[in-house]
Amino acid sequence: MTAYRSIAVGAVVLALAWSLLASRGNADAGHGADSHDTHGEQHGEGHEEDRHAADLAQVWNSLKHTRDGIAADIEAGSLNAIHEKTEILETEAKSLLQHSTSLEPKKRERVESLIRQITKLGGTLHAAADAGDQDRTRREFKRLDGLLQLLQAQYPAGSLEPHGHPPAAGHSSERSHGHGEGHVHGNNGPQGLVSTRARASVLVRSTDFHFKPTTIKLRAGIPTRIELQNDGQTEHSLVVKTPDGEYDWIHLHAQAGTSVAATYQLDQPGEYRVLCTIPGHTEAGMTGNLIVEAEDPHSHHGEP
Repeated sequence: MTAYRSIAVGAVVLALAWSLLASRGNADAGHGADSHDTHGEQHGEGHEEDRHAADLAQVWNSLKHTRDGIAADIEAGSLNAIHEKTEILETEAKSLLQHSTSLEPKKRERVESLIRQITKLGGTLHAAADAGDQDRTRREFKRLDGLLQLLQAQYPAGSLEPHGHPPAAGHSSERSHGHGEGHVHGNNGPQGLVSTRARASVLVRSTDFHFKPTTIKLRAGIPTRIELQNDGQTEHSLVVKTPDGEYDWIHLHAQAGTSVAATYQLDQPGEYRVLCTIPGHTEAGMTGNLIVEAEDPHSHHGEP
């Protein structure tokens, strides 16, 4: 009898042990599945973010291409070719807003406001071109170009560059002394933004609302690294326009407490006006002068 009782107790113990092991195995399997699902979700979210970033960059690149096409038509006097492009530009601007889901609320509101202005100005530009008014078309395009630059400034530096590729030559910025946003812009080519190595450098500090120094000196034909260090409490820009006022030779933009730099080369000696184009800043007296001195013919290296 005692033997039978011992066997029965042993069987119960084995059954309990087996049940415990089975439960633990199921729990571990469930935990593994949960971990796999969580990892999959995180991996999927990363792919989704990458896709949105790529879409945003693609829309911006298309918008810039349309803008460049309008500029080329104006220069060629082909005003009748502008009509379709202005409509495309308006559509692309609205599409940019749809892909700007990652912007903080205030930035998104600013983007919405700028896109409304761009859409309205696109119609005005269309009307000027339709009337065959070359001068008015140029003026309206200049305003449109300014709005597009302000629009670009609402996005983190590099976020509008083609996804998976480094910034194109002439459109990359160096940043230091902070982690804010900054961007550079300017005409590529012999006059303006260049991708060649700098042979000279200039530091300009901005406060609210002054440039230090107020007069900048460059040597003609020498690639020069220009750095804008923003010591102010608000965003500032440093802009030098072409003599006809149509385009920017130099355009640096830095948020408060940050700096941005790029290499520029100006080949035409002369004196030019330096502006901060943030709304209201030029009117507040934030201006300066850029003196481009002729290259010394006796210099072997052309250093300033």
